[in-house]
Amino acid sequence: MVRAPAGYLLRLDLTLAEVDAPHRVDIVVAGDVEGRSTVTVRPREDGSDVALAWTLAPRRCLLRVLGVVARPVLVRGHDRILDDGLRRCLDATGLDLEARAASSRIRGQDAG
Repeated sequence: MVRAPAGYLLRLDLTLAEVDAPHRVDIVVAGDVEGRSTVTVRPREDGSDVALAWTLAPRRCLLRVLGVVARPVLVRGHDRILDDGLRRCLDATGLDLEARAASSRIRGQDAG
């Protein structure tokens, strides 16, 4: 479950569809939203680039309506969820502040 900044809960079930370690993971998403997501890791001279792409759609009618009516609010909430998740990952791995600064630039891209 993911709690959105607006207070509602999203129920998600993530299934690893394909793993090409350490380069790519394809994930099937089900629950309140459904679709696919891909995480790709590419080596760099000074570390790695990690890209997250997805094609997701809400299953509940209310979320579909809110997606049209309140899109700017939902986009800000979505970005905050991603930033918070990245910060938790950085805390768990002990990565440096340069990587932490990148968290404010993390945004999703359409996988389709």
